[in-house]
Amino acid sequence: MSGTTIIEFDSNDANQATSSDTHGFDGIICQEREIILRAGASSLQDRYAGPWAALEQLAFELFASSPDVTIRGRTFSFSDAKLKSRRTGPRGELTVSYILTSSSGASQGDPAVGEVLWEVESIQVQSAILANPNLSAYAEAVSLWQMADPELKRSWKYKDGDVEYELSGQGLDAAKLLAKGTTGYLQFYPVIRKITRSKDAPAVVCANLMKVGDPDDCPITVAGAWEWLATADHCAQQSDNTWRRVQMWTGAETWDELLYERIAQNGNGGSGT
Repeated sequence: MSGTTIIEFDSNDANQATSSDTHGFDGIICQEREIILRAGASSLQDRYAGPWAALEQLAFELFASSPDVTIRGRTFSFSDAKLKSRRTGPRGELTVSYILTSSSGASQGDPAVGEVLWEVESIQVQSAILANPNLSAYAEAVSLWQMADPELKRSWKYKDGDVEYELSGQGLDAAKLLAKGTTGYLQFYPVIRKITRSKDAPAVVCANLMKVGDPDDCPITVAGAWEWLATADHCAQQSDNTWRRVQMWTGAETWDELLYERIAQNGNGGSGT
C-alpha cells in the first residue's frame, strides 16, 4: 500500500458518481467512484451493481466505445471492465477501470479545493532483536552471555552469579544471530496522511490545527489492531492563494500512556496555580 493516494469526493461534488449515473441502463447503480494516484500509474475506478444482463451489456458497450472521463482537470481513458463471478440470483457487480492520460490544474499529488486525498503507506523501523516478541523472554540470559568470558561465550555458556548455564532453544538462536553481527530487525507501521486544499483565511486554517503528539482516533479504516498518534499537521500557502494542509497519523501496537497521554490543559504536567 506504500505510496498510494486516494481521492474521496465531497458529497456535493458534481463529478461524484451517484445513483443516477446509470449509463442509460435501468437498475444499475454506481456504488463507488475512486481515484488512485500513483507516480506514473494513476487510475480511476467505478464500481457498479445491478442486473447481470444489464451489467454485461454495459461492459460490452464500454469496450466498444472506450470512453474518456474528465474530472476536475484530470482526463482518464477507459482501460478495462470486469464482472465479478456470478453468484446465485440475477444481480452482479462490475468494476470499470480508467487510466490517467492528462492532467491540468491540480497536480497528480495534490487535491483540488473541496477534494480530500488519503495517502496510506508503511514505514519501517529497526529494533533490537532482543525486543522481538519471540526473543524478548531470553533477553536477560543473552545479555549475560554477551558479558561472559570469551571461553564461555565460545561454548554458548554464561554465568549468573556462581552458577553456569548454557543457552538453548530460541535463546541460542538469538545469540547466534548476534554473533553473526545481526543486531536488529525491521518492523513495519502504518502512516496515514490526509491532504486537503481550501480557500480559508490563514487565521481559520491555523485555528483548526490538530494537537500533534496526542493519541487520536484513526480517521480511516486500516487493517490491523493499531493505536494512533497525531504526528503532523502542516499548512502551506500555495501560488493561487489557497492553503494546502497535510495531517498525519502514525500507528503502533501501543503508545505508552506515560509518554503520550493527552496533555493537561495547563500544558506543563503540573497542578497549576
